[in-house]
Amino acid sequence: MNALGLPFEPGACAIPLAAFGVGALHALDADHIMAVSGLAMRRTAPARCVQLGARWAVGHGITLLTLGLICYAVGHALPDHWHVYAERCVALALCAVGVAVLTGLATGGARLRLHHHPGIRPHLHWVPAGTQHESGGALDNHGALLIGALHGMAGSAPMLALIPSGQQGDVRAGVLVLAAFSLGVLLTMCVFGVVVGFAVGRFERTLPWLRGLAGSGSVVLGCAIFAASF
Repeated sequence: MNALGLPFEPGACAIPLAAFGVGALHALDADHIMAVSGLAMRRTAPARCVQLGARWAVGHGITLLTLGLICYAVGHALPDHWHVYAERCVALALCAVGVAVLTGLATGGARLRLHHHPGIRPHLHWVPAGTQHESGGALDNHGALLIGALHGMAGSAPMLALIPSGQQGDVRAGVLVLAAFSLGVLLTMCVFGVVVGFAVGRFERTLPWLRGLAGSGSVVLGCAIFAASF
């Protein structure tokens, strides 16, 4: 803490700015792009694509901030096996997203929905695209948030953000670095959502091919990450 009450010296403000830039670049990792592409390609509204990208980034940031505070509290980095298990969860999530996209293509856009009806136990069933039932659903609404949270636990994200924060000696400084990193991720994912939304709206004729490419790529990348984790 300096005389101005800031957690950084004025010249050290470059640290959170650098964290912001690293976060913006980190969001472009292949598994991140593939996961958000798969989720967004299932939608046709550009605003919804941006929303899904933002939800993924929020999930990523919440997990990263939580892990950062835990590491500060215990004074140690996360054990190596933590990241291995998280990577495997991410791999399975990528495969699930890819299968969902490909299944949607095969069924003409119908989606599996969890429904609650009075007097009937909650159940899953296929809902045709464009029906009133088709929109909504907890699985679809929170999928991007949960997958983003998994990504926040896996791979290089914790190491990229936690190592510089741990060198500051001040919890507020560490939180600022983590927050800057997460804001960089959020900005990139919102921009990427705009790009995907434009592609979905502009290239409607080739949209099935784009969805097939995103779904297949997600499955292939998920399998590759899972195999590489052993």
